Amino acid sequence: MGSTYIKRLEDTQRDLASYFYKSAAIVRSNFDWFEKQVGRPAIAYSLASFDAHPFTTTFLAIFYIVSCLPIIAFLAFSLFVIASITFGVCALTFITIVLVESILLTILLGTLAFLLIFSFTLTPLALFGYLTFRFIVHVRNGGRTGASQWATETKEHFVTSSRKVKPEIIEGSDVSSGSVVIVDAKEQHSTRNESAKVQGD
Repeated sequence: MGSTYIKRLEDTQRDLASYFYKSAAIVRSNFDWFEKQVGRPAIAYSLASFDAHPFTTTFLAIFYIVSCLPIIAFLAFSLFVIASITFGVCALTFITIVLVESILLTILLGTLAFLLIFSFTLTPLALFGYLTFRFIVHVRNGGRTGASQWATETKEHFVTSSRKVKPEIIEGSDVSSGSVVIVDAKEQHSTRNESAKVQGD
């Protein structure tokens, strides 16, 4: 196990050394090419120009050296301005989006709150209108007994459960079997109303 690890480590070091030597050889080759093709001809041309035109060559050399700093400053300032404008636009866009979404969310929450209050207000009015309508119907159909019928119906709808389950033992059935009959409260109410009308007649 240890020998295998050492072997892999040696192979890795060998590969890294080979990669380093190859990279150094490429850099050396490029530098040699630049020196032979650009550097030496430029130096030779400068010396020849200085020998032929010393004043002009000196002026151009000084101007080139002095102008490097403003050119570099211009490029750096331009990049800074471009980056600042880009960042400012992105920040302004983000802030605008946040403000617009906040305004829309505020409008939505206000609308929902208004609708909630409106629903709370409209519900009692709707119930009052429904009860008034049923009262008119009962009084018109039942006369003096319509008011009591309306009160009973209102109590069944809004005070107690709308449907009641009443277990009744079927005749001849075993009580222990738990058999029951479900009677609708509305049917019981209609039966009581019919019996009341018969007694009134």
